Amino acid sequence: AEATAAHFLVGGELSYEQEPFSSFADGMLRTDVHEGSWICEAALWTKWVHVGKALAIVECDLLRVSAKELAKSTGQSLALEQLAVEYAKQYHKRVVNAKPPHAPYPTDLEVSSTDFHDVVVTMGREVQVLIGVHALNHCTHGPRDYHKRMQLKEEVTNSKCLVVVTRCGALLRVVSLVVLNLRRANGMIFAQVGKLDGSTLKPACELPGLKQDRNEVVSEALRRLLDTKLSFISDRVELLSCGSETTQKESKEFSVQTRYCRNMCTAKLKQEADAELALPVCDVVDPSVRTDDRVPLALYNRPVFVSSDAARCHLYAWLTPEEF
Repeated sequence: AEATAAHFLVGGELSYEQEPFSSFADGMLRTDVHEGSWICEAALWTKWVHVGKALAIVECDLLRVSAKELAKSTGQSLALEQLAVEYAKQYHKRVVNAKPPHAPYPTDLEVSSTDFHDVVVTMGREVQVLIGVHALNHCTHGPRDYHKRMQLKEEVTNSKCLVVVTRCGALLRVVSLVVLNLRRANGMIFAQVGKLDGSTLKPACELPGLKQDRNEVVSEALRRLLDTKLSFISDRVELLSCGSETTQKESKEFSVQTRYCRNMCTAKLKQEADAELALPVCDVVDPSVRTDDRVPLALYNRPVFVSSDAARCHLYAWLTPEEF
């Protein structure tokens, strides 16, 4: 049946059930739904059809939010209407892109990557600035130092960062990344080992990745990574799965909590014959390149793959798990 409202579980406990005839489940699946959970939030932003049913385990209190009434309410303000329309576009994009291996199929309980900050991070510039400036102007739990608050506001208005308000009313700075975890059958890891800026080599040891752009879901960001920085190997990569991990800590620069959302795309090489790849290779110990004593000795005399863009060269190499 088509859903016309979302529900918020204020109190009690539910059991959510999915069956193969109404969903992509292979068999009967049951999930406990606890206090503070949303049910069918997708109905507020998309045309949603139920893919399961919820049964009360104990007496429950539910808050019902009508999709039709929400649209009426947001339509009373031009700014709210623009925000709601943009939010709905990004939410819908996640629904249609939620399929393996990029993400689990959506359910009445969850659609992958639809936390508020996940959606806002890909919204348009004007909407992001509107949300960020409003958060800074009305939230009292941000940086107490006036200059830090103004500096953070400047970052927001210049689209250098995203700021939202959490459920508990605190400011949160958000950075979203997409990284590729590419491994060979022998366990070797494809890693970025440095950046060549002019004639100076800046060492690194990290998985290849980039910042997620506005209006871009994880699968699109991964495609952009493969088409740009990793174009020399893109046709040899087979995606296995995608997951996400989040770390949060206070930014020393702004004295505000910053959440780093890292979307991890795990992949393998399509051909494991370990034949020589037709890639541009450089020599790390080229005398024309000034290196840093932090460059691991293990990289010397090892093939380092080069990818260039307008700003700099990116250097990659296969590392053992111990080296990485």
